[in-house]
Amino acid sequence: MREESGARGSVVETNPGREPDGGERRQAVRRAEVVRAEDAAAAAQILRRIGVHPGGVAIMARKAVFRLVLLRDVDPRAANIIKQEMLARGGDAAVADSVAGFSPEPTDVLLMGTLAQYDDLVAKLRRQPYYGLPGWAEAIAAALGETSAGQRACNQKPI
Repeated sequence: MREESGARGSVVETNPGREPDGGERRQAVRRAEVVRAEDAAAAAQILRRIGVHPGGVAIMARKAVFRLVLLRDVDPRAANIIKQEMLARGGDAAVADSVAGFSPEPTDVLLMGTLAQYDDLVAKLRRQPYYGLPGWAEAIAAALGETSAGQRACNQKPI
């Protein structure tokens, strides 16, 4: 197997050589590249470009955009619930190790997920009246740039 890397991705040649019967084997070239979608519209454009059915584009575009969201000074009880809810949606959340020891001190929470996972998380947190969770739902939605039309802007800034 031969591998090359370049600005557009990697090329991996597999199974070069001869067929088991002695004939020439055509080299199979595998190409992979990292692509980035900054928002659901860009993801939809990539999906359409590869020929995905319009119904599939509508379903998958928000699954293709990954975001990190940092919550600051979260009640540790809320942090535990937010982490569990994000895990239940296939995302993740990092909290201070003191949260596992039931420290009462507030913690920062780093959420990791797709726009689709955040949509589900926000909807769930809005319905839970504990430890300020509805407020955190609104903070997450605002950080992601939710508009009244349900679309997302790109409100990103370094930590």
